[in-house]
Amino acid sequence: WEDRTPFSNINGQITYDETGAVENAEVFASTSSPLLNKSLILDGTNDNILIPKLNNSYSFMAWFKPDFTSSISSLTLLSVPEDATKNISINSDSTLQAGTFSSSNKIADGWNQISVTYKHSTHDLDIYLNGELIIDKFIDFSAPSTIQVCESFKGLIDEFSIWSIALEETFIKHNYNKFLKRKHSGILAYFHC
Repeated sequence: WEDRTPFSNINGQITYDETGAVENAEVFASTSSPLLNKSLILDGTNDNILIPKLNNSYSFMAWFKPDFTSSISSLTLLSVPEDATKNISINSDSTLQAGTFSSSNKIADGWNQISVTYKHSTHDLDIYLNGELIIDKFIDFSAPSTIQVCESFKGLIDEFSIWSIALEETFIKHNYNKFLKRKHSGILAYFHC
């Protein structure tokens, strides 16, 4: 387990002791609960998460902190077991790759939020890094029976969700750095440590 606290902007005025106020304050929060702010540690070996029957549109959102301390050339985030060309990974040079397409954007050291959406009707695959669109390709990334999450990922993962719909860009931009409500339409699985 390792601590990770999502962040968000807080706008407005903070009043304290009913005697003063601070404008445009930056607020940091933490919890004393031993059950919150913990992340899964994956060792890159048999840490599979299988999501069955996603043969249409889908989305995936999660926070990742990769570990490239060993000689691993890439860390797989998401793959389609029936087709080795359908995988999304972080390369050792910190770029993201979807199939044969590689992004010039690099992940930062530490935690990064990665969102993937696939719209089956148009074969539109979008990948977001910390809320910003970095890969937008028209490619068949359908999953006939199963999606595999973190097939060979070494590092930490937190706040991951799987959806049966292609999430809209506005939703991802607005929610990538927030805890999600579990009652969103289309959400299949949500894991928050």
